[in-house]
Amino acid sequence: MNPAKIFQLKASWDRFAAAHPKFPLFLRAVSDGNVMQEALLPKLLLQQPTDANMKQI
Repeated sequence: MNPAKIFQLKASWDRFAAAHPKFPLFLRAVSDGNVMQEALLPKLLLQQPTDANMKQI
């Protein structure tokens, strides 16, 4: 691999990590096995409000 490309990749990663500071922490947690085994994110059911489900509330 071209060393100049490695430096360019490092600079791009540093910019990305600065813009998204929690993502590197997430990657570290995943690599350490500190993430739930069943799913990464809970499932959410989103529905368009209708008269029927608005009356239930």
